[in-house]
Amino acid sequence: MSASLPPRHAIEFRSMLFVPGDRPDRVARAAQYGPDAVVVDFEDAVRPEQKLAARRGAADVLRKGYSVPFYIRVNAPGSDWYWDDVQLAVDVCAAGIMVPKAEDATALAELSDHLDRMDTRLAQAGSLEIVPLIETARGVARILDILAASARIHRCMFGAYDYVRDMQLERTAEGMELIYPRSALAVAGRASNCQTIDSPFAIVNDQSSLKLDCLAGKRTGLTGKGAIHPNQIPTIHEVFTPSESQIAAARRMVEAFDASGTGAVLVDGEMLDKATVDHYRNLLTRQR
Repeated sequence: MSASLPPRHAIEFRSMLFVPGDRPDRVARAAQYGPDAVVVDFEDAVRPEQKLAARRGAADVLRKGYSVPFYIRVNAPGSDWYWDDVQLAVDVCAAGIMVPKAEDATALAELSDHLDRMDTRLAQAGSLEIVPLIETARGVARILDILAASARIHRCMFGAYDYVRDMQLERTAEGMELIYPRSALAVAGRASNCQTIDSPFAIVNDQSSLKLDCLAGKRTGLTGKGAIHPNQIPTIHEVFTPSESQIAAARRMVEAFDASGTGAVLVDGEMLDKATVDHYRNLLTRQR
């Protein structure tokens, strides 16, 4: 792997909107709905006989310019379409490559090395991210190795529906079956300085259930969520954006602590020390 890539420090996305790669009209419109990033999906969303035409149609749209970062969800490593999808991501200057069913750190390192060799600009700037999509038990079990596979990895995403299928479980409204994998990804992401993004929610017309699912992921430490429909974006942003009252309170806590000149101070009934005030500093950083 390249030793010249910069330390991992990426802007966190609250939302990543998936659009099918074989619908160039939707690809063209996706950014207007206000997601933080778009994922153009050439894997599950495109039938095998349509993949070549989908790649050509999406490339025509993406080369015209895009107002938000966009990622190419490639077909799985080892598939007939994988390396052509990777080449597309380079050709259209995508922000990154999302790799499905990620469970092999070696395959991700191979992809990273391939990107280093094929383009000097990519090797020097680390400009093309690799985003592992964690969708299996093996992926969850190997998450630390996966995130360490390349300095191009700044974030990963959880795929809940494939995960529960792999585990022979059922996706429930309560989401108890997802507490462990969500937590495992969140802890590994924090340890690796990578953002961890929650799975999309399949029900597109139930905002209350979507909000509960967003909160469940947020409470385990995930900091964003995938979306499969534009109407999910406002709810996702509501949950993953600090409110004005939270920001005001955090600013008040930080300013009071810094002005105290002591190691601990009581503010609004809360005892602040370095550990607690750092929580409020992080909140302000995320808000920015």
